[in-house]
Amino acid sequence: MKAGKPGSDSFPGELLQADSFDRRCFFPPLVLLSPFDWDELQQRPQFLARELSKHHRVLFVDPTGHSFVTHAARRLRNLPARRRLLAPQFRRIDDRITVATPPALLPFSMYSQAINGWNHRALRRLVDADVRESILWCTFPSQLPFVKDCPRRLLVYDSMDNYAEFYSGRRKRILGEQEVQLLGMADLVFASSAPLFEKCQAYARNCFLVPNGLNDCFFEPPHERPDDLPARRESIIGYVGAIADWFDWRWIELLADQMPGSDLVLIGPFLSGHPQIKRPNVHYLPPRPNHLIPAYLDHFDVALIPFLVNSLTHAVHPIKMLEYFARGLPVVAPRLQALKGNGGDVYTVEDLNSLVPTVKKAIAEGKKERLRGVADDFRWTRIADRVEDLLCRQMSVRGM
Repeated sequence: MKAGKPGSDSFPGELLQADSFDRRCFFPPLVLLSPFDWDELQQRPQFLARELSKHHRVLFVDPTGHSFVTHAARRLRNLPARRRLLAPQFRRIDDRITVATPPALLPFSMYSQAINGWNHRALRRLVDADVRESILWCTFPSQLPFVKDCPRRLLVYDSMDNYAEFYSGRRKRILGEQEVQLLGMADLVFASSAPLFEKCQAYARNCFLVPNGLNDCFFEPPHERPDDLPARRESIIGYVGAIADWFDWRWIELLADQMPGSDLVLIGPFLSGHPQIKRPNVHYLPPRPNHLIPAYLDHFDVALIPFLVNSLTHAVHPIKMLEYFARGLPVVAPRLQALKGNGGDVYTVEDLNSLVPTVKKAIAEGKKERLRGVADDFRWTRIADRVEDLLCRQMSVRGM
């Protein structure tokens, strides 16, 4: 594949060739197949890509799994000059990270293994020359067709969610089968929570618990009050994050009705549906860049993790809890398996009847400085150092 200029329709292959590396660093390039677009809400894949790019050239590959219409709309919205939909796009984020956005491929890939396989094999042909000497990093079970018979130095599978639980019926069964195959093929498996680790290690040779982390911005000094926060009354009860099917709207309704002197502030994107609760003391704010979130947290009195309790949320590593802890905030959450190790620092809600008393108790006891120390152990820089050590050990074992 010919090298091209950043932003051109051909892949700038020299960005990932080992010969272009700084000779002080002998780390192979890394190709990360993400379940999220680079420009979406910043999550684990983007954060790890940035940290690992300190040692590796990184090719971050946007997903193929959207419907044709959704994928085309995102490309038109995000890409400069609204380039052609049927050509791959490559853009340089900095001198260490390149983002590859595949063309709008065949629709219905989540419903058909044949279409999913064709899409991922087509994607592999776009970057094939750059995978051969790379660490291949997978993040979603349906990426299995990309991996099969694909030469690479190492295969990493990063288990971030109990993905099969997002679906039902045939799709759920297929994703479960694909994940078992990926776990068996991977040279290294990382699991973001203890429940995921327990599930993965039954099938994986080398499985390690690698939790989510925090950016350094969450440890900055206190910020001034953002202008779009409601005027302070009795207290501010807050939530920051995606609002989707796992969100328990009963919490918002109860708190809004039974604590009318308090304001509930929900910051984040709606991934499914629309606001279900409309009250004068419930305020919806759009997503904010990661570096601005601490300013909002500084002016909350208590923070919520208002999740339904099910097999999906039991497996989620509580990154929100750590973000809240980093600003000293008391946290109210349901009894989730992933929170077990932090039971002494979280105000646990056993049922809806205990919600309002628990929130009032958390507000009364106030912020706690010691929570910042708990969060400090989860900086992304430290998480990435752990990952880098595991990668190096595995390459050493394999004689690389």
